[in-house]
Amino acid sequence: MTWAAALAAVVSILAAIAAAREARSVTTLNHKIVALDRQAEQMRDDYRDLIKAIGSNTDSPLVRFGSVLAAGEVLRANPQASEPLSAAVEKLTNAFAGALGGSDAQTRYVFDHIESIRNGFRESMADIERTRSDLL
Repeated sequence: MTWAAALAAVVSILAAIAAAREARSVTTLNHKIVALDRQAEQMRDDYRDLIKAIGSNTDSPLVRFGSVLAAGEVLRANPQASEPLSAAVEKLTNAFAGALGGSDAQTRYVFDHIESIRNGFRESMADIERTRSDLL
């Protein structure tokens, strides 16, 4: 084998390795984009559900509050929910609770538990995402 042929073989192998790395990089990027698109769609759905709950015309204020609280907590638990969004939803649910006339101590007790559950949910989702990323 001549030096030229050997050099051509080495260059060919290096080009194949570079192409494989580039393909893997593009695939990883595509997976990340698809995951972000999925998360954005879920966030839009969660937001839409909250707005529907706010605008519902149920006969019972308690049922309406429950719907708003549940939809708000789903939105707040979304791993992509920002702190300003979470704070805004909390203000909304506090306003609804105040309108029902419940005691502040009872309302705070319930909200403290919900906050713990939400934080646990977000941590669990982050763990799943880390594990998923490690597999890619």
